[in-house]
Amino acid sequence: MNYAAQIKKNKEAGIKNIAYIPTNYQKRNIGKIKDEVDRYLEFYGKDNINGFFFDEIASDTLQQVNYMKEVFDYVKNKSKNNFVISNPGAPITDAISPYADIFVTSEVSANVYINKFEKPKSNFENDKANAKHIWHIVHSANPKDYAEIIRLSRERNAGWLMITDDVMPNPYDRKPSKFVEMVNMVND
Repeated sequence: MNYAAQIKKNKEAGIKNIAYIPTNYQKRNIGKIKDEVDRYLEFYGKDNINGFFFDEIASDTLQQVNYMKEVFDYVKNKSKNNFVISNPGAPITDAISPYADIFVTSEVSANVYINKFEKPKSNFENDKANAKHIWHIVHSANPKDYAEIIRLSRERNAGWLMITDDVMPNPYDRKPSKFVEMVNMVND
């Protein structure tokens, strides 16, 4: 596949292109993260990339928070229109909340999401006004549980939701079954 051509086609179709960058829980050299941001923008074209998905982040220490502040500021200085998605896959601290436009605060199996959900402790996640900044990803879901997962996501203040019935080790390599039915449930 010619990714550069596809990225341009996506933009022409109104699709937002998001670049993926893992941080290894902020252990990767921050200079390498910035270089990767620059490479995406240079290779695909600054006008063709709409934002960045920073995977594997944590917010436990001041050092981790400062790392993400620096990354966030770097991306926003490149273009204020670029948005930043950060994926800790777990609840965040209030200290890190200003440093992404969207946080993936839950990335778990459907069983965990339905039965063992970790309640957020931060004011940020519990504030209904922040739903548009909170994304939950639920994998290994049985299509019969889609409605319950959607209901719970609304109750848990997630303005963004991804559900898939795909399973580990890579539950994100195909569209979920009964996708149209799931979209209809979300829209009801």
